[in-house]
Amino acid sequence: MLKMKSLPKNLLLVLSLFALNASGLKTWASSDEIHFNKDILPILSKHCIACHGPDKAQRKADLRLDTKQGLFSSLDGFSVVSPGAPDKSLLVERIQAHDPDEIMPPPEAKNPMTQEQIDLLVAWVKQGAEWEGHWAFVTPRVPDLPEVKDMSWGNNPIDRFISSELEKQGLTPNSEADRANSIRRVAFDLTGLPPTLEEITAFQENKDQKAYEQMVDDYLNSQRFGERMALGWMDLARYGDSSVYHADGPRFMWLWRDYVIDAYNNNKPFDQFTVEQLAGDLIPGASTWQKVASGFNRNHGTTDEGGAIAEEYRVEYIVDRVKTTSMVWLGLTMECSQCHDHKYDPISQKEYYKFYAFFNQASDKGMQTRNGNEPPFVRFYDDEQKTEHDELLGKLAALKEAHKSSGPEAELVRAWALSEQAKKEPELPAASPWKQLGPFDAEDKNKGFTQDFGPEKELKLDGETSGKKWVVKKNYKDGNSTDLSLPDNSVMYLFKTLTSDKAATIQVSLGSDDAIKCWLNGKLVHDNNANRGVAPDQDKATLKLNKGENAFLMKIVNGGGASGFYFKMQGSELPQDIHNVLKLAAAEWDEDQLKVLEKYYQSKLWPEGLERAAQIAALEKTKKTCLI
Repeated sequence: MLKMKSLPKNLLLVLSLFALNASGLKTWASSDEIHFNKDILPILSKHCIACHGPDKAQRKADLRLDTKQGLFSSLDGFSVVSPGAPDKSLLVERIQAHDPDEIMPPPEAKNPMTQEQIDLLVAWVKQGAEWEGHWAFVTPRVPDLPEVKDMSWGNNPIDRFISSELEKQGLTPNSEADRANSIRRVAFDLTGLPPTLEEITAFQENKDQKAYEQMVDDYLNSQRFGERMALGWMDLARYGDSSVYHADGPRFMWLWRDYVIDAYNNNKPFDQFTVEQLAGDLIPGASTWQKVASGFNRNHGTTDEGGAIAEEYRVEYIVDRVKTTSMVWLGLTMECSQCHDHKYDPISQKEYYKFYAFFNQASDKGMQTRNGNEPPFVRFYDDEQKTEHDELLGKLAALKEAHKSSGPEAELVRAWALSEQAKKEPELPAASPWKQLGPFDAEDKNKGFTQDFGPEKELKLDGETSGKKWVVKKNYKDGNSTDLSLPDNSVMYLFKTLTSDKAATIQVSLGSDDAIKCWLNGKLVHDNNANRGVAPDQDKATLKLNKGENAFLMKIVNGGGASGFYFKMQGSELPQDIHNVLKLAAAEWDEDQLKVLEKYYQSKLWPEGLERAAQIAALEKTKKTCLI
């Protein structure tokens, strides 16, 4: 677009000089200081950068006017901008052209510059065309104090700027506010609340020369100061005590809020404030409050909506953290670079994902509860709770030591074991071979655990259930761990008939990889949404059999990897290792076998041990926590 096409170079130069002289720089004198970011960039942004900016698809003549490199480059041997020489600058030449084929912006853009804008651009080039980088990266400098006619008004350098502007507009300052208005302004500024009548009276009656300073200090030292100052930071950090998405359920972030309030009230250095909020949990030997501070990164909205994709929202949470961190600490709209190189800020898409990688290590998951907080947690105690907690830990330690070091008398254990030997175990029912139905695909393991694929509500052994048929598996042997070779996130049902000569109660030993559910005659008798490899005696269930045939249904849910189950019927609740010992005559029990009996009796039957274990469990539950 910016290419010399028709007029001779010497004629173009004459026309440029004529246009420059014709403008006369009437609006902008050489003494007026022109700033690129404040005065020039807005003109270029409005009239030039649509065609000569960051958008590659729209860029004309391969020229960028939004970068220093492009603005001071050469095009076909001509300088786009030649500092101090408007007559040698192609930019000046084209904005002052009269030929519709040469003038910029072109007439078809319907976006012409005003004469004042043209004069300003020319004056800027004549002054030396000083470039300024992005305002966010320009080091602030202390400006010179303006000259004012009335030097008697004002108490500080800021007042000089106010006085200068008032004089320009022909205005005079108001008289000094009375004390009632002064304290009202300070109170609203520092606490967000009006002063009390007592505070107003105390300030009005204070005759000390530093009464104003004392009043300000009182507000700075009040709890309300931190609360007022924290409001802005809480907005930046997208603070909220609810989950935002979907049902917008409760969560508890108020500890992080209290950290921010205390930081302001204690005048915490901003660099320390920054480190603790971005990575307080990574500080070596981090205190509880430093870990709480890192809750800054968990103020984002969360979801557990049924149709949501966990990984999608995990990524959304990270994107939110990148956006918030860049806006709060860098003052940049970094999120544009998520999809492409930023068109205004100096951030490439590659740099965006380098920054993203810092946050792509968090352990919180995409699907998060709407009823409270989601791990990872911080266990927190206030001062009163800390004292109680220390006392509780002391009691727990004493109880656990007593529980560990004491035990039942040997004769008590022996008497119990002999009584068990004397018991006649109920006869086990006859069992049919296993049948299996499946596998059924599930959205995930938890959904597979809760979803009924047919047999749970209506058990039909003939015909099809959800498009599948029951298959007899005679090779599945009770008392052995059985491999099911299920796909990830899938479900298998297993069934057998238990036939008893009379009503009886038996125990079954169960194992599963991963989760397991069991029904007897349509009634749920056991469930465990476990994540584990299969092994004997992982779970126990009691089966109350009717006389005759009893329908036993088992469901195995595989979350990933290997899968399988374990099933064995027992006449009593005693585990297999106890049964093995009790099969021997008491005279044959060796020291190791006696320890097996003692350990079981101590943990399951010994009254003193059970009472102590109950005390330990009760104390564990009394631990006060606040989780963020």
